[in-house]
Parts: sequence; structure tokens; C-alpha cells
Amino acid sequence: MCEDLISNDIHVIAKSDFNEKPIKFESLKHCLEKYGEDIYSIISKYNLEFISVTSGISHRFPDGEIVDSKIEYMFSKTLRDYGCVYGKDYVKNYKYSNIIDNYNGKKTCDYALINGDSILFIELAGMLTNKTDIECFYSDTVIDVKIKERYRLSLKEK
Repeated sequence: MCEDLISNDIHVIAKSDFNEKPIKFESLKHCLEKYGEDIYSIISKYNLEFISVTSGISHRFPDGEIVDSKIEYMFSKTLRDYGCVYGKDYVKNYKYSNIIDNYNGKKTCDYALINGDSILFIELAGMLTNKTDIECFYSDTVIDVKIKERYRLSLKEK
């Protein structure tokens, strides 16, 4: 798994990466411990950064930025790797009411990248994780998983 991530130029790993594998993270961790191995040491040997960020778990960067998913973590980390500064070069959860006249809702744009007087708005479709979900979004077809369908509709509104 570690080699696969590295070959795809991904340098972070989370428990959720194991969800599509035949063995869950905790099971693998327990099994390795039986043989005197430590999963975190193995991950470290591959120069991967282990993050606990998954759906519903937040990560706080030292400057106060909070991300709530692995895709947000990776996106923010990439911006930082390119020298972007949170709060100056980019902000998270930019309110649509700041850019759409007469909008009174609470929806936000995931990221606003700031370059002088120009702003580029970025939406990350982090919950649409497989080809079928993405095709459902573009073809305006209902996704049969309730939480993903609510997400699809919300993203469509954005």
C-alpha cells in the first residue's frame, strides 16, 4: 500500500486509506504487533506522513487553519509547500454571501486563492470518491447512498 501511494505521488496515509483494502487498519496494526512490528514505523520507513484526518476528524495546522478531511489536508499542505500563507494567499470556507449579491444562505466555498485583486474559488468534491459517484454528479443521477446523495445535491447547488 505504501509503495502504491508513493508511485501516485501521494506522501500521506490515513486510516481511511485501508477502507478499500481486504484488512482494516486496526486489524493490520494488531496483527503486526503480534510479530513485534509497528505499523507507524513501517509507514515512516516509506517517508509517508501518517495523518488521523478522515471524515469527522479535524487537523489543526500551527497557524490555526483547521481541515476536516484528508483531501482538505492534502490540498492545504500542497498550497503550503508552494509557499502560500493561510489567511493571506488563501482562505478556507469563504462565504458565498461575500461574492453573490442577495445570497442569504450559509454555504461556503472550500477555498479562495487570493492573487492581488483576483480570487480563484475552489470546491473539493471530497466525498465523491469513486468513478460511479462522479458520473452521478455530472449526469445528475441519484446516488443510492443517502449521505453521498445529500452531498451531491449540496455540491450541485454550489
